[in-house]
Amino acid sequence: MARVARAVSTTLTALLVLVAIIGMAERGPPSFKVPTGPSPLNVGELGTFDFYQALRSKYRQVLPAASLSEVEYPRGAEYCLFITISPDKPYTKEEAIAVLEKLRNCKNKALLVADEYTTSNALLEAANLTSRVAGSTCYSPKNLTQQGPVEVTPYVEAVFRVGGEAVRLLLDIASRVEGGKEVLGYAENVLVEVPSGAPSLIVASPRALPREVPVAVYDYNSDYRAVVIGDGSIFLNQVFRSRYASNYSKVLLYYVDYLCGFSSDCVIYVDASKYESVDPEELLAESSDKLRDPSRLFSADVFTLVAAYIAKLLHPSTWLMPVLNLTNSLISQVLATPPYSYVAVLVLVMLTYGYVVGRIGESARDERLSEQKELEAYLTADLISAIASGRYRFDRGDFASLYEIVNTHLRHSCGVGLEDPDSLVRVLSGRVEPGKLGKYRKYAEKMNKLYQKALGKKRLPLILSWHRTTEKFMKISEEVLSAVGASLAEERGYEYIAMKGVRIDSSYS
Repeated sequence: MARVARAVSTTLTALLVLVAIIGMAERGPPSFKVPTGPSPLNVGELGTFDFYQALRSKYRQVLPAASLSEVEYPRGAEYCLFITISPDKPYTKEEAIAVLEKLRNCKNKALLVADEYTTSNALLEAANLTSRVAGSTCYSPKNLTQQGPVEVTPYVEAVFRVGGEAVRLLLDIASRVEGGKEVLGYAENVLVEVPSGAPSLIVASPRALPREVPVAVYDYNSDYRAVVIGDGSIFLNQVFRSRYASNYSKVLLYYVDYLCGFSSDCVIYVDASKYESVDPEELLAESSDKLRDPSRLFSADVFTLVAAYIAKLLHPSTWLMPVLNLTNSLISQVLATPPYSYVAVLVLVMLTYGYVVGRIGESARDERLSEQKELEAYLTADLISAIASGRYRFDRGDFASLYEIVNTHLRHSCGVGLEDPDSLVRVLSGRVEPGKLGKYRKYAEKMNKLYQKALGKKRLPLILSWHRTTEKFMKISEEVLSAVGASLAEERGYEYIAMKGVRIDSSYS
């Protein structure tokens, strides 16, 4: 068995780790920002990560754009699509023009805009399209037959056209969509002329009559095509994880397919730059003091927030200085108190003395190498007696040594080792009884498997006791070696296997 030597000492390793910790503390903690809102990077209920993953399963090139500068469509691409879903921050005119300039690299340029407000209209205006998100919420009446004020809810049912099929979806705070060339979806019997108030219960004037309102349109001109939807909630993870997910994915993925010309090579960017990212430490500190904006907490994934907060706590910049200050304070207090200071100095001197003496002892020790020990004469009788009486126990290293001894002698005696059981059996066929050849074949195969296990290269077979296994195969090894004119006893096999630094006391004899 080859002895493994450490190239780097434990002390040096500890010093390197300490330097790394100090360096990490010097640089400060990394920015642990958690995306919120309908961002494709938000895995929470109110994110759109599941929709983004559904796109990636169908198209080869789907990327999130954490910054609009990351949007880069390859020149000459056949189909390209830019998707934005309920952005928290509105697009400026300059940003919209920059996105469209990137799309000009492609032959077929398309936009998918889903928004309840007017924050995305800059993209449609820059593309010279007629469609716009009106930003006026649609409401469904609950007691229209009654006299007086009408009670309404922002949850409305809409019908979407998918090819030749009509699919009904429930929308949440949807807006009316104006313009466009073709209506793709409309909400039935809804009110839009209502005063502002609580989103879940609003009292409308009886003058407002229910009507059909477009909530999704298809628009195009000589340069761009677009699908504009007045509701981004249908893209959320909570929808894709509901029992109605198949209906929503059928509609949304069909519109993407249509804009991409049903080509899997379509290059798609999903904007992730228009959403807030929160620091978990700031957010949790804010929540402990009556969170000023509760929606920020619920629009992010709680598990991601907790994981990011724990990662920040574990970073050396968080705990190193407090630990050093506490240690310094404790040492100062101990040294300022005479009885404890004497004990501390004594303990420090003893530890230093023990370390120095130990290092000197290690450097002064001079031993022969294991290869030289193999040639020395050992007390064979005493060692075998110790093994037989159970005072010496074999381990996996001893089994590996046994394998190497037997393999070396077989190669020397007959030119074939344990690695080739078939050739070994052919060599032994003229030297042993035919009935034992099967036994020796299994022996060689098991020796190879156990050798790999002893070296840690395989997990199987399961070994309960390396001592008993080594003893068992030592006996069979003696039979095999005897067949080729060798012997473990004659070649001091026991001593070689036991070369682990075990010393035989005089009491063994």
